[in-house]
Amino acid sequence: RQDAIDSADDVLENQLVSEEHLASLYMLKSSAQIGLRQFEQGLETLEHSLDLDDGNAAGWEIRARTYSETGDYQQALDSYLKMCELEWSEETEAIIGLCYLHLDDIDQAETTFKSLIEDGGTLPLTYYGYGLCLIMKNESDEACKWLKRFLENPGEQYPEIIPQAQQIVDKIC
Repeated sequence: RQDAIDSADDVLENQLVSEEHLASLYMLKSSAQIGLRQFEQGLETLEHSLDLDDGNAAGWEIRARTYSETGDYQQALDSYLKMCELEWSEETEAIIGLCYLHLDDIDQAETTFKSLIEDGGTLPLTYYGYGLCLIMKNESDEACKWLKRFLENPGEQYPEIIPQAQQIVDKIC
């Protein structure tokens, strides 16, 4: 990854790339920096990419995930909202709901998850998030229903939340 950063720096310093490819190069460099856990530098580099091409959903996703990983859920939320404008998906919308939970905006999180469910959403993460909202609103019976539904088929994408959901179900349901 450090080699990728060094190569990108060489190309940028020597202006070896056309302006239309700068955004991609900045994004490549930022991904390498973030992969090396150089979050501040990676986000700064990524901002250059997004300044040149703010319609790049992949860039907004990298920004959102990085801010989530560093605990800045307001910046993560803003980035996921922009990403969702560009390329909507149930998963991104569910992650937006989780950002609202991290920001203690339980009502907005509930609205987000409930809307997904009413629109036929089937993503396990949606069930998990909705269950958490209901726990926080002291609606344990309904929360148990959604958390158990999540545990019936949690998928493979978020294995780290399965034990947490199971622990809540064991304790409350």
